[in-house]
Order: sequence, then C-alpha cells, then structure tokens
Amino acid sequence: MLPALVSGRGILGEEGGSSGIGHDRQWIIDPIDGTANYMRNLPWWSVSIALFEKGMPFAGIVHAPAMGVTMTVVRGEGVKCNGRALVISPAVNKSAPMVLSGIAPQNVFYGRAEHVSRMIVAELGGIERRLGCATASIMQVLLGKADLYVGLGEHIWDIAAVATIAEELGLRHTIDFSKRDVSEEPFDFICGNSLLVDSAREAMWRDGYRLAN
Repeated sequence: MLPALVSGRGILGEEGGSSGIGHDRQWIIDPIDGTANYMRNLPWWSVSIALFEKGMPFAGIVHAPAMGVTMTVVRGEGVKCNGRALVISPAVNKSAPMVLSGIAPQNVFYGRAEHVSRMIVAELGGIERRLGCATASIMQVLLGKADLYVGLGEHIWDIAAVATIAEELGLRHTIDFSKRDVSEEPFDFICGNSLLVDSAREAMWRDGYRLAN
C-alpha cells in the first residue's frame, strides 16, 4: 500500500528493504522500533518515519503512543511535540549526566556493551540506562529528560527521524549526512548535549568504534 501512496519516491525500511533507490526524495521508515517491548506491553516503542531530499533530512515524525508522545519536524520550521512547539529543557542533573544506551545483540558477544558502560561511568561521569529502543531513548534526550544517547549497531531507520528532530532543536549527533549515503549498513551513533557528544566521540574513536560520519 505504501509504495502506491509514495509513487515516484524511494523507500528504505527495516521491513521490506529498499526500493526506488536514486530518487531525490526518499522515505526512511521503521514501522515499530522496540518490537520486543511492544510484544511485552512495555511503553518504549515507536513508529518512525523520515523524509530525505537529495540525501539530506527534510522532515520526520516519531509516534510513541504508549508514551503519549508524538514529535514532528520540518526543516527550518521547528519541532512540535503533541502539536505544540518544543523547546529543549535542561536535563535533570548536569553533574552526573543521564546517558541512555542501545546495544544491538551482536555487540554483546564482543564485549562492546561492557566497554561502553565503562566509558559512560569513567570518562563521562554518567549514569547509564537502557530502554531497548533507540527512538524512545533519543526522545528522552529531545525532551530534556536525559543528556546523551550512545548506540552500538544502529541502522538508519532507527535514528533518521529523531536525528532530524535533534538537528532542528540545535542538538548534536555524529552523522554528517552530506558525507554519508543512506544505506542499510549498521553503525555506532551518539546524540545529545554538545559537550558530551564531543567527549563520547573522542573516547569511542580512540577505542576504534565505527561512528557514522
């Protein structure tokens, strides 16, 4: 049904792969991020849709019904949360930053999860939490409830919409869309407070992590 509605545009998604590659406009879709949470009636899941124009983010929506939050963005027109303009609020505790992390299962077997946990505590002085959903986690940063998100093994459909929202809010992340083609390859990703992004990026680069750029 969706291909018929967006005829003439490309689609890249977790379900159904990609079609129409090469179009100036491309939809990037994750029908449910946090499927395991959804199946267990946990609130941390969402529907995520982003629209890219010529490889650059243009618009996006993240709908998290169990959290009661819907965020929308159009580049240059601001961000709305549940229909109202969103302004970033300070996170709860700057002396001990709240850092949400997301670890794709394959990374656990190589000890990368433990490595990132040590980095968050030892180098950032942070408190780590995991929700099991990249989009829901980054939404906490966008809402000012957390300071930073660190994700290992993310895909573009996990973060396309929330990264677009973060840019519009003036937050930082580690993807330079002007230098990176939209693809299905996994990557590591950081988003949040500028100073913390820089500190985490430096620590992860030093340790050989493949940050998106």
